[in-house]
Parts: sequence; structure tokens; C-alpha cells
Amino acid sequence: MKKSRLLGVVCAFLINPAISYGSVIDLSDVNGFGYFQDSATGFTWMDVDNFLNMTFSEVSSLIQGSGFSIATRAQLEQLHNSSGDSYSTLAPIMGDSSQGDTGIMWGLYDHSLNPTGFYAWSWLRDHEESWSYDDVSGIPVEGGDLSEYTALGAWVVATSTFTPLPSAVPIPPALWLFGSGLIGLIGMARRKKVA
Repeated sequence: MKKSRLLGVVCAFLINPAISYGSVIDLSDVNGFGYFQDSATGFTWMDVDNFLNMTFSEVSSLIQGSGFSIATRAQLEQLHNSSGDSYSTLAPIMGDSSQGDTGIMWGLYDHSLNPTGFYAWSWLRDHEESWSYDDVSGIPVEGGDLSEYTALGAWVVATSTFTPLPSAVPIPPALWLFGSGLIGLIGMARRKKVA
């Protein structure tokens, strides 16, 4: 089952046309989550806007066991150096978290090597010419209030084999009921035909 699902994801990535810019290639969405690849490093990334308004702990729990991890600053710098600084070109590929009139791509990253105990994030605004990093913001990781940062996402990367995250939207029970009823009707029609 897992092999067929992984094969389906790989086929979806290969069949669908991809948008690319520099070394960054937009991949097909899977289960409602966006992905892109940095061909310079071979890493697969999840769109930063997949994780809007989620804390570091919530993102970590969601991606646990998938082969993805929250990116480090070094991984982000590799991505940003290979992708360039064109907000208008990169936002449709990496995920846009615009607020009002300001276009912005920004997300949390892992700075566990920096023992400050504060959230760290990286961003590129539509009117800026380079990526920015903040390792010592004023919001503590434990008990910090991110409520005013509703468009803050997360930089999530897979450096090797990964499993796409499952759909966040379950199949409604009514669909299962409809499907089983339809199968029952087909079975009854076949019995009538044979008799």
C-alpha cells in the first residue's frame, strides 16, 4: 500500500507540468499540501504557506515520521542562495503569506543550535532585494504568543526519501454511505440479470 502511494506521488510529480525559476521547481500538490524542489541541492521542500499560523511544536507534530523536518538556517541559506531574490517569481512556487497590501513569504526555521529560546524566522517581502533572517526575536518558543503573526508559516525540508503528508480533509461519511449503496444497487441489478 505504501509503495503504491509513493509511486503515485512520484508519478504525479513527473506527469504534471512544473513551474520553475532558477533552481527551484514547483511540484504538484499532494493531499492539499504544496511542494517544490531545489534542483541545486536535490532537496524537496513544502510550501511555506502549508503551515500558516502554526507553532513550531504543531508543525513538528504534523511532519513527524514523514521524512520532513523543519529546516535549519544553513539549509535555508542554501535554498535562498540558489533560488535568488525575486519575490514575484518565487511566491507562486514557495508559497505566499501576504498580509494586506504587503507581499511576504516568511516562516519559522529550526535554530536549536542557537540557545536563545526564541522563535527564528526568515522572510522576503515584495519590495525587498534580499532574504532576511531573525534568530533572536522577542517571542519565546515556550508559551510565546504568535497571534499577531497569522501569516507566519514554516520552512520544511526533506533531504532524502519522504512520505507526503496525509490529507487534512477526511472523506465525509456520506460519501462512504453513497458508495456502498451504489455497489449494492449494482449487485442487485446483476442478480436480476442472471435470474
